[in-house]
Amino acid sequence: MQATFSRRQIIVRTTQTVAACALGSALAPLRAAPEAQPSPRLDGRKLTIGVATLGFRNLANAEVAKELAAAGIRTIQLFFSQTDSRFWAYNSRADVASLTPERCQAIADA
Repeated sequence: MQATFSRRQIIVRTTQTVAACALGSALAPLRAAPEAQPSPRLDGRKLTIGVATLGFRNLANAEVAKELAAAGIRTIQLFFSQTDSRFWAYNSRADVASLTPERCQAIADA
């Protein structure tokens, strides 16, 4: 039996794996001293993992935000390719007339 995964599942699982690998080396010193729990750091810098929303075209912005938040991801690059904000067009132009400051704020709030 062959398992099948959606593109979204592959992106989320790959991101989680990359984050786990990166955090593994950054958190190794913390495992030795569980009483001291500073923010994860890599080479003295705070480690930030993010995801681009391009692979989540079949979800609305709020659904993408909920899924990524559940995975602990707080840094997101918006591509405006979700079902409720189809403004991204590869190698082309898109009509952004309805992308008002209020609409941008609503997407960011999600």
